Amino acid sequence: MLTLYFPVESSLQIVIASDGVFDVMNHEVEEDYNVLCNSQTADEVVDFAVARWKQDWHIVHYNTCEYIDPSKKTIKITGGYDDVSACVYHIEPTIGEPVVRA
Repeated sequence: MLTLYFPVESSLQIVIASDGVFDVMNHEVEEDYNVLCNSQTADEVVDFAVARWKQDWHIVHYNTCEYIDPSKKTIKITGGYDDVSACVYHIEPTIGEPVVRA
């Protein structure tokens, strides 16, 4: 169980997603961080991750970062990528009991 404490007057957004989302996102990259923090719907998060999976991928050796096959520097994943699912919770301040909008 996770318990979150935050000021009652604060808004809060929680993004819960599968590894298929977080495998292609990096919170230290501004574009990725903005998607996670500013998406209004789970569809926006999922669409971003699916587009990332379907992009051209540069194949490099994991130790040396050298291209494995210099004649074919990119590949495209056409299917079979990881599961991609997400849920975005918006919690807004209220008077009285908190209301959760999912």
